[in-house]
Amino acid sequence: MPIQTSSVSVGNCYETANKQQRRVISIDTKNNKVIYESWGGNVGPKGSITKTTVGLDKFANDVDKQIACPPSLKSLETKNDDDKENKDESDGENNN
Repeated sequence: MPIQTSSVSVGNCYETANKQQRRVISIDTKNNKVIYESWGGNVGPKGSITKTTVGLDKFANDVDKQIACPPSLKSLETKNDDDKENKDESDGENNN
């Protein structure tokens, strides 16, 4: 049974009816696309992880449920738009 598109989140893992596992790497809300990595089920040789881009609706339609991500997966790197070093130093006061 498909999941709701609003339930799809970066870093979460999902499983299809064919036992393919998928982890969402990113979601492009402007273009309504999901980039995910997949393994198991009908995906390539054992142990291989492939990356795929699909529409958000298709992704949500293809997966059946959210699952716990395997601890063996490499953790996703998080990107912060404002690094601590690049923090806006303005305190809102006029210091002239």
